[in-house]
Amino acid sequence: MLKKIGDPVQEGEALAILHMNVPEHPAVYQRLLDAIAIGATEPSVPPLVYKEITPYY
Repeated sequence: MLKKIGDPVQEGEALAILHMNVPEHPAVYQRLLDAIAIGATEPSVPPLVYKEITPYY
């Protein structure tokens, strides 16, 4: 990914670079497109750490 959640983007700007060993694979392109949403409002950014796991002593 070239952009992070909340980064501003311009029309025509690359958001990601997709490397595949099978050219022109429609299902892969669709999964990437389904994972990206572009809107006029800034999204809420999820936390980087969801849960801290501590060892049992």
